[in-house]
Amino acid sequence: MFRDLLSSRWFQAGFAFFVLCVGGSLLYSWHVHRTTDAEFGKRPQPVVSIENRSPSTNTASTNTAPVNFQTEGIVNTPDANTDTPMSDATEAETIDETELIDMADAFLPDDDVSADALDPSKMSRFGLGPYPEIPKEWGFVPNYWEFMVDSIEDELLSRVTIKMKKEGTRSKYGSVGVSPTGQVIALERGSVLVEYEIDENGDKRIWSVFAHPDDLSAGIYTSESKIPSNLKIVTADEIAFDAYEYLGLPK
Repeated sequence: MFRDLLSSRWFQAGFAFFVLCVGGSLLYSWHVHRTTDAEFGKRPQPVVSIENRSPSTNTASTNTAPVNFQTEGIVNTPDANTDTPMSDATEAETIDETELIDMADAFLPDDDVSADALDPSKMSRFGLGPYPEIPKEWGFVPNYWEFMVDSIEDELLSRVTIKMKKEGTRSKYGSVGVSPTGQVIALERGSVLVEYEIDENGDKRIWSVFAHPDDLSAGIYTSESKIPSNLKIVTADEIAFDAYEYLGLPK
């Protein structure tokens, strides 16, 4: 009986259909992850990072561990959030529907939003308002904001990237990151992001170097003279800008 079942054309056709469905699902999942990584992607590895800061040795070694560009070298202190209490004696005022609409528009971000943006499922989990539309060239990613965004930094980075693509400016940057304080670090191609330290002799030297791998080859760069002169040396403070201000979002 089991042999008859295996030789049945209906069974063989059903099994083939099952294999095609599973294979198609795996292929689609791979396509989604590849498309998403290509856009937000894997930040390029830092060219070099000097690990040993001990005064007893001058040995510098390359740090090969992955670096989260969203937080590397960012030491800005977030502004304190303050709430202004309202007096209990404040009298309620009558507001007509037109005023309510104007007030709602005033708090919407500048980004284009989908028609059903006010649906709770289309609102930011981190209080950033309606989600912007996902660019069509990224392909269809179901529940993108739910499954691909794990923190407010991830969401800010996605929003910044989407706005840059709409403005046509994303292509000029080799890497774009967002710090926990909401500072965007957008490193242009042809630039090198450096972090300095003062060594045991009181001399200023480079602590870490971050650049697109096509701009700067791997190596140890402890001084500016070792970095090719055709590259522009910048620091985080020089190129950082506020993500909330750029996106038109309240903090």
